[in-house]
Amino acid sequence: MTTVYVRRPYSEVIESARGSSPLVLFSPICSSYGLRLTHIDEATTGIAIGPAEARRLGCAAGAPGLRVVHRFHDDTVGLFEVSDEIHPADRFTLSHRFDAAPDGADPPGTA
Repeated sequence: MTTVYVRRPYSEVIESARGSSPLVLFSPICSSYGLRLTHIDEATTGIAIGPAEARRLGCAAGAPGLRVVHRFHDDTVGLFEVSDEIHPADRFTLSHRFDAAPDGADPPGTA
C-alpha cells in the first residue's frame, strides 16, 4: 500500500497518473517541470500494521510489517515528493548489491 505526497505545484501529475498505477511519479514530475532528481533518501522501519491498513492489505491487524519512506530531492526546489509504503513483512524482501572495487583497490572516495 503506497501513499504519495507531492508539492502542490506538481500535483497535476497525480491527477494525470490516476488510474494508471504508475510505479513512480518522480520521473513524470521531473520531465514535466524540468526538475533533476539529485538524490532519494530512504528509511525502512519495522511496524505493527494498523487495523485500517490490514483491511486494505488483507492481513491481520497487528501483524509485523515494514514502512518504507522515500524522499525525492532536486537541488533547486529541494524535497518535491514523498512516498510512504506499508508492506506485510511476509511480502517484502530487501536486496542490495555492492560491487567490490576491481583488483581489491579501495573504492573511489574511501582512501
